[in-house]
Amino acid sequence: PPPPPLGGPPPPPLGGPPKAPPPAPSWLQHQQQQQQQQPQTRPGSSSYSPGTSVDSFPPIPLPMPDQNPGTPGSSTSDVLEVSDASLSSPQNYLSPSCQLSSDATASETSQWLHQNRFAGFVRTFSSFSGADVLRLTRDDLIQICGLADGIRLYNALHSRNIRPRLTTYICLASEQVFRAVYLKNLTVLELLTKLADLCSLSPFSVHEVYIDGPSGIHVLVTDEVVRNMADESMYILELLRGQDDEGYSLLLKAYGNGRT
Repeated sequence: PPPPPLGGPPPPPLGGPPKAPPPAPSWLQHQQQQQQQQPQTRPGSSSYSPGTSVDSFPPIPLPMPDQNPGTPGSSTSDVLEVSDASLSSPQNYLSPSCQLSSDATASETSQWLHQNRFAGFVRTFSSFSGADVLRLTRDDLIQICGLADGIRLYNALHSRNIRPRLTTYICLASEQVFRAVYLKNLTVLELLTKLADLCSLSPFSVHEVYIDGPSGIHVLVTDEVVRNMADESMYILELLRGQDDEGYSLLLKAYGNGRT
């Protein structure tokens, strides 16, 4: 055939127009769609972590059910009140300062040992009553408990109240009844505190304590004067107003000199 004129359409390729590629199988199309829908993972991140940003929402507080004030666990104060009440219960309670009674049962004896810091020997004396323990001699306790703990246990079982170093009998000037005042430290501060208590005064409102001396003079009481006071002496206590009505002074008069 003659060649086409210049500027005309190109001749069709040999063999006819190109054929379209065959369609991909349906399973392959489905897999490609899933891959397109899956988010792209960022470098360095786990393949299991989501690539998209996750919005953070503030936590929503859950409504707490109302509790009756009397139910256990309703408040800390309720728990403490119950605990305090159980601790203060007088049932089966022995004060650490009380003596072990010979009538005490084995259980009460164990409780006494606990409260007097002999818990390590509770098992040793688990079958001992109060009378059994009190019958043990000092040597017996040393052999059972050792030297230090044996002596300590013996002293706790047989201790007696420490006698005061000075006993005086005080009567207020406006009364007729004497009261015993016991001194253990023999100091003027101890004497002042106990005399102020007899007068229903604060110790801080009492400045000085005097004792009646020869010819009616007032002798200032010091620690040395207290140490030389006669035991079981009797005094009349007078309350003296301080200068400018500030505070008080106390005057001790011997019983024979202060009242007929």
